[in-house]
Formats: sequence, C-alpha cells, structure tokens
Amino acid sequence: MHCMLMPMGLFAIGDMATRSGYNTQILHLGVEKIKDSSFSLRDYLSDTKPKIIGLSLHWHFQSYDVMQLAKKIRSFYPDSFIVLGGFTASYFYEEIMENFDCIDAIIRGDGELPFLHLTDKVASQDQDLSGVANLVWRDGGKIRCNSLSYVAKDEDLDKLNFTNLGLLKNYQLYRDISTLRLFWIKGLSRRMNLALCYPRYKGFPLSISRGCPVNCAYCGGGRNAQKLINGRTGVSVRSVGKVIESIRELKRFGYDTIHINYLPLSSKPKYFEELFSGIRSEGIKINCIMECWAFPPETVINEYKDTFTDHRFSMVVSPETGSEKIRKAYKGFYFSNNELFKFLALTKKSGISVSLFFTLGLPGETLKDIKATLDFQRELSGKFGRHISFQNETVEIDPASPAYEEPEQWGVCKSNLSFKDYFDTHSSKNKIPFSSFEPTYYIQNFSDAPALKGKMSLNLFRKLIRTTICREFCPLSNFLLIKLKIKHGCLFSKAVNLLSRVCCNIISFYWRCIIVNYKI
Repeated sequence: MHCMLMPMGLFAIGDMATRSGYNTQILHLGVEKIKDSSFSLRDYLSDTKPKIIGLSLHWHFQSYDVMQLAKKIRSFYPDSFIVLGGFTASYFYEEIMENFDCIDAIIRGDGELPFLHLTDKVASQDQDLSGVANLVWRDGGKIRCNSLSYVAKDEDLDKLNFTNLGLLKNYQLYRDISTLRLFWIKGLSRRMNLALCYPRYKGFPLSISRGCPVNCAYCGGGRNAQKLINGRTGVSVRSVGKVIESIRELKRFGYDTIHINYLPLSSKPKYFEELFSGIRSEGIKINCIMECWAFPPETVINEYKDTFTDHRFSMVVSPETGSEKIRKAYKGFYFSNNELFKFLALTKKSGISVSLFFTLGLPGETLKDIKATLDFQRELSGKFGRHISFQNETVEIDPASPAYEEPEQWGVCKSNLSFKDYFDTHSSKNKIPFSSFEPTYYIQNFSDAPALKGKMSLNLFRKLIRTTICREFCPLSNFLLIKLKIKHGCLFSKAVNLLSRVCCNIISFYWRCIIVNYKI
C-alpha cells in the first residue's frame, strides 16, 4: 500500500519555472504506473532530454525509492543535473551529499525562487552556484553550503500558483484518486482500487500558510523544526483573494472538495471568516474538509456551516489520546476533554460531522493509557453517536521533531539515527503491504508487566502496539460488534476479535504473495 499524495509546493515550483520561460513538467511515477504498468521512465526521459531533474524527498518514507530513482537516472543520463528538495532532504542534506554522489545539489527549505535561480544557472552552463540561496552543491570535489536566506513571506506566497494542475502529466487520474489519505493498493486493478478504496469525491490539499507557532512532540513541521530546516521563525499566510483564486482554478480542473488546515492566526484573527464569506460571495460551490489543529471559534463554525452545505464532509480534530496529562505534555495546541465535548456539541448542533484522530504509542504513553483512550472513545461514541467517527493510527517520530532531537527528555529510544537508517528501514525488503506504519522508536516503560521491566525493545514495542490495535481498535471487529449488538468483554466479543484477526492475517498474507516491485 503506497501513499501517493504530492507535496503542495511542487506545483508552485513548476509554475514559477514555466512562467519564466522554461519547458517544465511534473511527473508522478505512481500515477504513470497506475495508468500504464509498462511505463518506462528511461524511455520517457530519452524523449524529453531534461537538463535539470528535481526529485521530491519530503517524507522520510520516500527515502529508499527516491535515492534508487536518482541512481538509475544518473546511470541513464549522466549529464542531467539532479537536485533534491523537501523536508527530509533538507534535514539530512550533509549525509545525503556525502554518501550519494548521484545527487548534484539539494535545495534546503523553501524551494521556489532557489529552484528558478538554479535552473537559470544550469541553462546558461554557469558552474558558479554560490549565489543560489538555500543550495548545497558540489564544487569540483568539495561540497559547498550556501546560506539559508530565502524564506517565503506573505507577499512571496501570494506570487505563487499552487494549483496549476496542467503541469502534471495525467493530472486527471491524479485528481480522480485524490483524497486526504491517497493510497493505492498494489495487486488490485485500477477499477477495483477506485471502487473499493476511494470515496466519491475529488479532493485537493490547498496551501493557505507555511509555518507553525507551536511544537508537538513527534511533528517535524513545528516551530523549532521549521527554524532548523527552513530558517522560518513565524507563520506566512496567503491573502484571502489569492486562496479564492486557487479554489476557482481547482474547480476548472474538476475538483469538488478542498482540504485545508485551520490554524489560529494571531496576525489575521478574522482570516477564516473572511475566506468562507468570500467563497460564498463569489458563488463558488465546493466542499471542504477542515483539519483543526485548535478549536475554531463559533463564528468560524457558523461561516463553515453556511458556506459548505454538504456536511458529509467534515471537520477533523486530533485529540490523539484520552489522557489530558499526555495531551498537555506533547501537543502544542492543548485542549481538555471538556473543551472537546463542548466543541462536539456545537458542531453537532450545526449539523457538521467530525472525524477524530487518535495516535497510539505517543511519547510517555503506556498500555494502560491506550486502554483508557479506548474507554474515552466509547464515552464519546455514547454522547455523540453517528455525528463522530474515529481513526486510530500508530505514530512516527519525524526527523527534527522535539522527540527526535531530544529523545531522552521524552522517554523514547529511537532506532533511526541517520538518513541511512531511514533508507534501510524503507527499503523494498522491509516494506510491508496493507499495514500501518511501523514505529522506528520504542518507549522504555510502555508496559508495566514485571516480566518486561527493563526489557523493552523495538520489536517487542511493535508487537505490543500491533496486538493492542488488533484486540482493541480493529475496525472490522468493532463494526461486527456494533452490527451484531455484542458488548465488549463478553465471550462472543472475543470470538469476533479472533475472527477479525484471522481475516486480517489472510489479507496480509495475500498481499505478501502478490506484491510487485515495479521497475523504473
């Protein structure tokens, strides 16, 4: 099962290069393989002969695939200039440049203007790249690191186009399989994937701002990480007018839903009220899924209700845990359980559904805490019924996050200490189809069982997490229990849990048997 969602900035980078006169195209290898399993990147590049090839290494899950791709491109076309960008490339830039000579350069942080300046240099065959902001590059046998001086401000973001879908080859297919959680299951036909795995809407993650004012323990995009990776010290925000222009363009490309993040903006406190009322006044008919990092005030909820009338599309909130103590320790925007109850009551009154995301295996969490979270979910379900839905996932500690930078302070032991560790973790031999992400860290005191005191390891932690998910949070099991009206904890519920685990193991075995590693 592969995540295929593109970083928001790729369209802005491509659009800026195009407007400057360069023949630019965005290629999504996953989309190309879905459209034509015999697609050959080597043949495609032989027709286009690009002078510069940019590869996105944003999420660390891409580490192995991107570097293998770079090696093959270098062997095919040794004269093309290969540059990386994205959060993971920016964080591990020194190690990547030292150990992967197939990479000519890395753009750290915001990449739009630096990529354009780099393209100008490559096109004119100017080998002096010292004036390109944010660039790490090879100068003969030396690796040079230019200053991290370009950080996009409000006015810079307003000059960018984040929705030029025409730059993406076969954008129609990308649009048709777009959701907030864009996955494609290898082994199923395109028709079956579309039929089984995707809701009937076309959603696009729309860029509104960059940066974050707070730190969450495991997030690599928080305030401190932004400063370390991007040189960003605040939050940059696009104007309401420019965001509405993007929404109009998305409608022209056939999208019917936008995904946006609600973030309290101290510099623009009425931003979302103005955005939603502007969408109405423009007469734009579109749906919206809004991920709320903090609770929006009642005025925003009312504007949301009046603007987006199809309330099957929801707000998203991440309580992460039922424990207020753990939530307060690790979450940048803290809220109490009572505040969550009040928010859910308000949205229920407005007819807006809410998806609640919980994370299992948080820094400082124990097995007892996870079971308490399950009880908390049952309480929520009893109070709000079908108005809410739950998602339960394992957590991954991002590079540059507080828990990654200072693991001892957060009570975790991380197994991935370098880029090579991520490269090895996400190599083909370690990919597990149809499964949740496997944590690359463990919590020393996760279990209070006397036999496990001081004996926690990565493999044991993963096993305990998987077992807990199967036993307590299995969607199939919970669905059957509800449909059959069986209470948790009784003999029949244990039989249902066993049946669900057997089904899951059969499905997992099936994917292991048929999984195909596509060739470039």
